[in-house]
Amino acid sequence: MRTTHKTGWTYYMCPLETDPAAFLHFAGIVEIWRNKRAPGEALPDRRAFDFYDFVGWHGQVFLARFDEAPFNVTFSLWGTVLTEWWGCDYTNKHLGEQSTEPDVWAETELAYFRKMRETPFIGISGGTLAQHRRPNRHVVAVDLPMRSETGGVAHVAGIHSLAEDGNIKDLFPGLEMTCFLENR
Repeated sequence: MRTTHKTGWTYYMCPLETDPAAFLHFAGIVEIWRNKRAPGEALPDRRAFDFYDFVGWHGQVFLARFDEAPFNVTFSLWGTVLTEWWGCDYTNKHLGEQSTEPDVWAETELAYFRKMRETPFIGISGGTLAQHRRPNRHVVAVDLPMRSETGGVAHVAGIHSLAEDGNIKDLFPGLEMTCFLENR
C-alpha cells in the first residue's frame, strides 16, 4: 500500500468475481456489468453497453479509454452531474487536466488505472474534490474495466455518488478489497 497527501483520494481493488450485492447502492450497475460478459470472458466488451444500461446513473457516469505511448486516461464521456460536482467538464480531456495540480494525478489515479489495465479488478475510489476547489464535497465511485475487441482492458466506466465522507471501509463494510493507494 502506498499513501498520498496530495489528491485526497483513496483507491481499492476488488476481485472481478465479487458479489455485486457487496457494492451496496452500486449493486445494480455492477450486476449489469457482470451480465454483459461474454461466456468465458472475465470482462465485458465496451461495445456491449448502451445508454439504457446506465438508467438512474446517467449524469454520474464517466466512460474513459486507456491510451498508450505514453499511458493516459481520456474521458470520452463525462456526465452532467459530474460536471456540476467537479465544476468542469472532462469530456475529451485527460485525467487531472483541469485540477489545480494536474501532475499529482499521474502519481496516483493514473497509476491505479495502469494497474487496472495490467491486472483487471473492480475499483472502488473516493475522496474530496479539493483539487477542483471543492474541498467539502466527498465522492465515492465504482470503476468497472471493459475490454476492447482485441481482448485487453481498454476502457473503464466510473459510476459516482456523493458520500458523507470518503471512508470507503465504512461505506462498504464486508466488501473484500485490497488497498492500492490510501489518503492519510
